[in-house]
Amino acid sequence: MSGAPEPSAPQNELPLQPPPRSKARRWAPVIVGLILIVAAITFVASYNLYPVGKGTSTPATVCQGGAAAGNYHFSFVGGIPTVNNGINFNGTIPGPCVMVGNGSHVTVHYQVDAQSPLNHSWVLIPANGTATSLPAFPGAGFSNNTRFTGIPPGSSVVFSFWTNQSGSYKYICEVYGHYDAGMYGWFNVSNPQPSAIYGLGAGPSPQSLPSPAAGMRSLAVPERL
Repeated sequence: MSGAPEPSAPQNELPLQPPPRSKARRWAPVIVGLILIVAAITFVASYNLYPVGKGTSTPATVCQGGAAAGNYHFSFVGGIPTVNNGINFNGTIPGPCVMVGNGSHVTVHYQVDAQSPLNHSWVLIPANGTATSLPAFPGAGFSNNTRFTGIPPGSSVVFSFWTNQSGSYKYICEVYGHYDAGMYGWFNVSNPQPSAIYGLGAGPSPQSLPSPAAGMRSLAVPERL
């Protein structure tokens, strides 16, 4: 008994292909990635993970003072009450940048504004130092516990020291939290030409920031190392 022939399997049949992805679907991973990046930046900013005082890693290039070795006088006022809740030097954040040549004799007149709401201190530290670093040069700022307690509003003090290593430094307030809140300034020590060092006795004309305000009282014994 013979039956009808079985139909043969179809030949050259192409496999099923998924539908082509739309442009929107192709860009979806990129868009999601950008959203995640923006969210991460927002998170960091909202939690202040990068304190103002340590966020600037490059020293200022416009500084008061000079590149030659000599005698320099600078005045700093801490705690101008109208700026950053009284956490500032000379009313700016960061404070004024100053420069001297290596081998210079530096005199710093430091006072805390009479209207400051807080105590403040002044310490010169290496640029990569911390809020508890000792002075970079002997005599360059408070060295005992006053570093962390500061002096009260209306008080003043004089520091005198020699620079013996060129490089970038920061003067900071070491009262707890003040450096992180932006109370610092750049202090650059250049490497002068030998001819400038020979004139150390006379030196360049003294350079100065704003003079101390009238009525400020001086401490009887300046703080020294």
